[in-house]
Amino acid sequence: MIKYEKYNEGHYKTLFDMINKLYVEDPEGEPISPDKINATIHQADHFPERLHIYIFEDCNEPAGYAIIQLLWSNEWGCLTANIDEMYVIESKRNLGFATKFIRSLPEMIPETSRITLEVTPSNNKGLNFYKTLGFKQAENRFMELTLKD
Repeated sequence: MIKYEKYNEGHYKTLFDMINKLYVEDPEGEPISPDKINATIHQADHFPERLHIYIFEDCNEPAGYAIIQLLWSNEWGCLTANIDEMYVIESKRNLGFATKFIRSLPEMIPETSRITLEVTPSNNKGLNFYKTLGFKQAENRFMELTLKD
């Protein structure tokens, strides 16, 4: 039985372990640290209007997680759910967890009208998966400026 549950303190170790596994499997980009994970959990706890963490479960066993950022888009004129991270543990892949989660997002966060995400350049499997769900390459380029290390 697949279910998606909002993060709570009882999920801490499971979430921590899954986040670290994601960064081992997909090491492109910035490295993760316990401080970053704890800061993310703190933000979700204190600012639920802008950040959600979901735990994926299968028969009460952990199966994955997603971190969703909520942000307003002036260009699109709507609230956007950005999938910052999504991970399904290896033994639970190809069972529909990610597909069902993405398709459930409009019901879980009904005030959103758009879903965005990023895929690391080498993650061709992820890119193809998202395309099968109807995602398309954004026209704008993603850029960043780091203000603090």
